[in-house]
Amino acid sequence: MKNRCFVFHCLLIGLLFTACEKDEQPQPEPTAFTFIAADSLVFEHSGTLPYPVAVQSTSGKSFISSFSGLFDSFYNGGTTLNIPSNESRAFDMTFNQFGVTPGAYPCTLSVAVPNENNAVKTQTVYMVYRPNCGYAFRNYTIAEITYAINGILENKAITCSYNTNGQLEVVGLTPFLVVLNFDCPNSMVSMEPLIHLGNVVTCTGTIVGSEIMFQFFNDGVFNASGKIKF
Repeated sequence: MKNRCFVFHCLLIGLLFTACEKDEQPQPEPTAFTFIAADSLVFEHSGTLPYPVAVQSTSGKSFISSFSGLFDSFYNGGTTLNIPSNESRAFDMTFNQFGVTPGAYPCTLSVAVPNENNAVKTQTVYMVYRPNCGYAFRNYTIAEITYAINGILENKAITCSYNTNGQLEVVGLTPFLVVLNFDCPNSMVSMEPLIHLGNVVTCTGTIVGSEIMFQFFNDGVFNASGKIKF
């Protein structure tokens, strides 16, 4: 009986010693790395823009980068990037402006080492919808135009919308759709040229306060002037 107790006691000590040995085994150090990425990405209108991420590390490993918490209107296809050490790769970020209020929408960018749960780094990134100055005219409903042929001022009921190319589309001002491009720093506008009744129609204008003053030309000859107002 004593021999059996002695053997059991030895086995128990051996098991405890083995468990202690396992607990005391050193854990691998997390892979050292840093990454560089912009803290924001700015969209003026719907479209796709590159968002690069660069990783720096002496490990020679490959890293995985991903987004989480993206607002619904910003999309990267649910993809992840595989980024080799000391290289850069870019997400293709797509934005749909429909129904979105201009502003900054935060999300989280993560960079990690595959199969190393303790080697993850994150950064807050702001996806920004910042339309150009044409956006301010999107709900304008009134315009006036005076044609050179008779000098009579005409009041027009119009509708304006800010399209997915960052342009202002004006319906009701003329028999054709007027699509305006904006040079906001210089308060200038210009129409997408078109052909109407065999003439090349162009339009230039300026932003004066809360109004757009414009002039139309047919084949380079002055045709009409007016303004778009609220």
